[in-house]
Amino acid sequence: MERLEYLASLTKGLDSVVDCGCDHAYTLIKAIKNYGVKKGLGLDINDGPLEAAKKNVLENNLNDSIEIVKSDGLTNYTKDYEGLIISGMGGSLIEEILDYDVDTTRTFKRLILSPHNDTYKVRFWLINNNFRIVDEQMIEDQNHIYEVIVATNEPLNRKYDYFDLRFGPILRVKKGDLFKKKYQAQLAQVIVALETATDKTQIARLQMTRAMLEDMLK
Repeated sequence: MERLEYLASLTKGLDSVVDCGCDHAYTLIKAIKNYGVKKGLGLDINDGPLEAAKKNVLENNLNDSIEIVKSDGLTNYTKDYEGLIISGMGGSLIEEILDYDVDTTRTFKRLILSPHNDTYKVRFWLINNNFRIVDEQMIEDQNHIYEVIVATNEPLNRKYDYFDLRFGPILRVKKGDLFKKKYQAQLAQVIVALETATDKTQIARLQMTRAMLEDMLK
């Protein structure tokens, strides 16, 4: 399934959804047309994507269902929606958006988060702020493997360790094809780096990473 379609599919069962960093509003449009969402709010800080989003909403006759608002993260969010999508940006920025007003973030029943990188930072924020990770998936799009996290505002029901943060508490159990593909590629890079490394500290770090990846791929 295509990445934006998959993100949209995760909104099933929700009446209203915010897409923070909505870009051209494709995900919201798919959520309403295909997955039963009744109301959407698209937020973006950039004028170009905002105008494109408004145009796409109009062309799909969804002006009554989707509102597009200029906002830096959730700073201009004042309404009551059930779901929150944040994708298309790095984990550090997603962490900042979630942390801007934790009480506001906690009002969402479902968080659908797909960082381009530093996914562990998003997981750490969720766990540190008592959000429950209920699902994880990997999606490959244009030769990049994206991780998708679904969390709820329900309190934690288990403890998490470093490996949960690094590899995903659910992904590391599933160990699907994309999980293996991603970490086999990382393992190959570590092995190549070890062949040329000369610094003892660097070698020790690489050896630890190699052992960890090999163990995770078993």
